[in-house]
Amino acid sequence: MLAAIIILLSTTMFAGNQNIGSTSAMFKVLLSPKVVSLGGAYSTFTDADSLVINPAGISLTETKEVSVSYTKWLVDTSYGYLSFCLPTEVGSFGVSINYFTAGDMEEYDADGNPTNKTFTANGILTSLVYSRKITEKISLGIAGKFYSGTIEKEPTFSPSANVDSIVVLSEKFKLALGLQNL
Repeated sequence: MLAAIIILLSTTMFAGNQNIGSTSAMFKVLLSPKVVSLGGAYSTFTDADSLVINPAGISLTETKEVSVSYTKWLVDTSYGYLSFCLPTEVGSFGVSINYFTAGDMEEYDADGNPTNKTFTANGILTSLVYSRKITEKISLGIAGKFYSGTIEKEPTFSPSANVDSIVVLSEKFKLALGLQNL
């Protein structure tokens, strides 16, 4: 019964996806080889890559970190990001910039006929993060995000926020909780 409720709720959430007609869905792509190798199960890690997945993770870093990635996909599609985190005595601060571009694509009319024109789609997602340990075992992170994208010449803009936490239950067991894209 519980499995049926979870499937129903997840189906409902995906059915309401507002990413149709924008490039914002591309920022759900897994970022680094480390994240991909874990199948995206990265919510309790504590480095610069965690800015996008769980901002609370940077509260557990002890040094400045930078993470850079660039992926060239099929045809002219590419994706890249840069993230930086800085731990301080009042908490940890971070910034990340992600971009996606689809390159030139052929345009077709409503009947599926080529128009002999091309267009492009691209987007940038910028995140500013603050994170700190609330107690020795609980960390909280807040990320303000701003998305800007273009398909052909039509711009889209969208602000959002994440509030995430990490609870350290033992040295080998951590729990993550997050509210994303608020």
